[in-house]
Amino acid sequence: MADNKSCEETFSYECAWCRCKIQTIKRRIDGTRCPYCGGNLNRIEKKVSIANVKLDLSDSIKELKAIQREAKKATAALKELESIQTRESNPLLSIEIESLDNVPKVIYKGEEITGKTNIDFTWETKTLDPGKVEFMVKYYDKDETGSLTHMVIGEGRKV
Repeated sequence: MADNKSCEETFSYECAWCRCKIQTIKRRIDGTRCPYCGGNLNRIEKKVSIANVKLDLSDSIKELKAIQREAKKATAALKELESIQTRESNPLLSIEIESLDNVPKVIYKGEEITGKTNIDFTWETKTLDPGKVEFMVKYYDKDETGSLTHMVIGEGRKV
């Protein structure tokens, strides 16, 4: 519930002789005498000061826009760096198997491949130098309609 006193008009008076102050709510007592000394009561007018201030913020706005552009560039550079770090920290292919009875866990370019049906990995060398590498992973994946689609991932390098 709102306080009614906050929206009521108040009037302030000061005695010309004893300088006591009297305040009334909603009631003017102009022309009456001070209840303490009998002196004349003078109404105290409330003074309101209004200041006109003109600010030129165009330079500040230009500087803020320049800061915003630099922040966007820094954000884009940070995203690119994170993308590079993610690519570098994730191996091309990871095959993990806990036991001979388990389905191997295959992670290709940072994403786990599920629905695997066949994994073929070949690495050959006749020296200690890197040699021939080939792999192929066959799996089923759901398309946009929810139907299973047979997929194949494979890469290879012969040296």
